[in-house]
Amino acid sequence: MRIRTESVTLNGQRNVVLDAYIIEQSLTAQIGHISSPTSRPAMIICPGGGYRILADRERLPAAMPFMEQGYQSFVLSYSIGDDSVYPHPLVDLSMAVRWVRANAERLGVNPDQVAIMGFSAGGHCAAMLATQWHLDTWKEAESIDIARANLGDLGSYSNQPNAAVLCYAITDFHAFPNIDERTAETVGAIAVQRIPESDPVNYISAETCPTFLWHTAADETVPALQSVRFAERLLEAGVPVELHLYERGPHGISAGNKLTDYGIEDAIPATVPGWANLAVLWVNATLGY
Repeated sequence: MRIRTESVTLNGQRNVVLDAYIIEQSLTAQIGHISSPTSRPAMIICPGGGYRILADRERLPAAMPFMEQGYQSFVLSYSIGDDSVYPHPLVDLSMAVRWVRANAERLGVNPDQVAIMGFSAGGHCAAMLATQWHLDTWKEAESIDIARANLGDLGSYSNQPNAAVLCYAITDFHAFPNIDERTAETVGAIAVQRIPESDPVNYISAETCPTFLWHTAADETVPALQSVRFAERLLEAGVPVELHLYERGPHGISAGNKLTDYGIEDAIPATVPGWANLAVLWVNATLGY
């Protein structure tokens, strides 16, 4: 079995790039006449970094638990820094979902099984699409970006996620204390804007896709209440939701394994890395995979 990689630039001006990690059909299966899937579910990942950077340990390492289960995996470098003003990150992820569906046959993807996952700020990006994919208020900006990128009829493909996994995600910027000048230097423009449209918790409806959330109660960067209140709103809207709240552990755990601990291994409780297996099982069930 081989993993083929490719990249597509969705917005050259903002350096928006989607990296694909594609499982090719097994040569052993072809020779031995063993059944090998030609269509797999897709997981599109948005790493965190406060809309200022894109954390590398929340890129490919975060995709691996899903790749091990046969998912075609994609990592999105969305708009950050001054380019992250609303709705740019939302547009970026929307275009990524559309692109995966537009190329589903070539990529070996089932277009009815496209999930998204985000960490921290990337979780905010994923939560925006999960809750606003159907709204027209930002679609003109997306149409302009599609035209600039010469992506043809990309807008005709659905941008609706079939499931979302939100990992210690920001869901409500207005729940944070006022961002002072010093703090503003460490986050992207969308966090400084803090406009109502950038708060996914305000846009939860029956149209929101099924959602899996996890957080640690000890997170001092993004309070766990961000996930708890989001889950509460999902319940009120009748949206399928699963929430896992761990007692201990710092912000930015990622997969929580040797590949991603970056010196914080001692601060990660033994139970927290289990979130990945729980998320895979939940997404499998949600997508019918």
